[in-house]
Amino acid sequence: MNIEFANDWLNKLKEYWFNKDIDKAVALFNKTTFYQETPFMKPYTTIEEINQEWQHIKNENIEKIEIKLLAIDGYTVIA
Repeated sequence: MNIEFANDWLNKLKEYWFNKDIDKAVALFNKTTFYQETPFMKPYTTIEEINQEWQHIKNENIEKIEIKLLAIDGYTVIA
């Protein structure tokens, strides 16, 4: 994975999140083996778990989303 790919992926996620397009946001995780929102929570390891987690954005009042790429380690991105 490289910086350009990661930034493109994160920009898509940001767009889908802002527009509350859960299906497209979750589809970005199709090849993901785990998804973790914070280091203090158990990671999600199935697409069904990820989909369930993203359902909450339906009720969010989203005004602005900022995502910054912090690190890439192989195929793991921290943002």
